[in-house]
Amino acid sequence: MEKQYALSAEKKRVGRRGGASLRKKALMQNAARSFSRGWFKAAMRLPPSLARRSCPPCPMDGTGIFVYHLIMHEFSLMASVLDIAAEEMERHGASRLTLLRLRYGELDHVQPDSMRMAFEAMTGGTPSEGARLELVEEPLLLRCPLCRSTLQPSGREAMFAPCPSCGRPASYSVEKGEGIILEHLEAE
Repeated sequence: MEKQYALSAEKKRVGRRGGASLRKKALMQNAARSFSRGWFKAAMRLPPSLARRSCPPCPMDGTGIFVYHLIMHEFSLMASVLDIAAEEMERHGASRLTLLRLRYGELDHVQPDSMRMAFEAMTGGTPSEGARLELVEEPLLLRCPLCRSTLQPSGREAMFAPCPSCGRPASYSVEKGEGIILEHLEAE
């Protein structure tokens, strides 16, 4: 009989852009090598909606070889998440991941489809193949430093609008909606 562990005793903050360790880079490289030519051909036909909005426009409207660049953000994040999950599983004596729940902020520009694709690619061919990935988006919540009122803007442009309560020019602090947290994982 296999034991199932809920390894959510503490929430782990996932590293953001850059600064990946050699182990994380190796994970990404192994996942990239594991792609079959069929997957790559399918990736070249991805819709432009998978392209991150913050990337500069590419001459092929988000299709073609540029897709590799556009989804690497999610692959890097997923490599960090799986590295943390592997450490937690090792600490608890578990060998197979069954559920992974991530909470990400609206400001992190995470594309859920790309995250799922990265998760499937990196867990494929491992004991954790077939594990579930749950993604929870946290809406943006800002606080005015002058009047201390909070606001939940709709759209990125609202972040730069003056405070609706006191009229102070935009210089908000982010209360919620930024960062990626490994909220819960289950393994057996």
